[in-house]
Amino acid sequence: MDVETGTSEPVAPTSSAAAEAPVAARDPLGAGRALLLYALYFAAQIAAGVAIVVVAGVLAIADKASLEDTLTPEVLMAAAVLGVVCGAWLVLRVAARWSPVEAGGLPALDIGWSAGTRRQLALAGAAGVLLGCVYIASLGWLMSRWRGSVPGPTLTAATHSRTSLWVWSALALLVAPPIEELLFRGLMLRGLSRSWGPFAAGLTVTALFVAGHVFETGTFVPGLMAIAALGCATLAARAVTGALGPAIALHAGYNFALVLGVTLAMR
Repeated sequence: MDVETGTSEPVAPTSSAAAEAPVAARDPLGAGRALLLYALYFAAQIAAGVAIVVVAGVLAIADKASLEDTLTPEVLMAAAVLGVVCGAWLVLRVAARWSPVEAGGLPALDIGWSAGTRRQLALAGAAGVLLGCVYIASLGWLMSRWRGSVPGPTLTAATHSRTSLWVWSALALLVAPPIEELLFRGLMLRGLSRSWGPFAAGLTVTALFVAGHVFETGTFVPGLMAIAALGCATLAARAVTGALGPAIALHAGYNFALVLGVTLAMR
């Protein structure tokens, strides 16, 4: 029997759709969504504060006491911690919905998900402590330049008692640095940079960072200046290292200097 050689089965024609290169997934983070995250973060804090005031009012009515007796500085500090945590939770939930699991989830967003090197962390932490010490050392002179400025409500509440001081210290050292750096120098910087460029993004993020602390500092001009300096320093750490870790370390180091200074002043 003859066997036919040199033949092969015909190859099915490739469709034009299959031949096309896969389309890259659209970047879910832009200026609009970055600003929305900022609004959601502070909206959650306001909602938590309102909830605390309502609960305090109900307890005051039940105990036939005044709202001032129920809404103590300790309660206010606890409300501040609750607000920051709730705000961070909401921001992460919304950001996660914009970057679903099949697209890589939150880790797929290029926002500096790295701790950095040990040297970078050490240098950033030391720079933060130094910045805080410079602020404390120059505080007397700054207050003499702005005599009408008084410390904001957060610091006033924090120095009311040892309990409120401990709550404020936990907020300043453990809660605020990672959460605020993730939001400002992470998600917001990434979204704004994509839409407006790095310079405008850095300027906007720093301005919004200062604005976000107005309730904390009130009209205390030296405090606002220190927050602006911290925002610039953490932005530089993020830009130089490309990681959020050093920015968090710098932020925590700065807050550590403030906590230490306030603690020693109370003694």
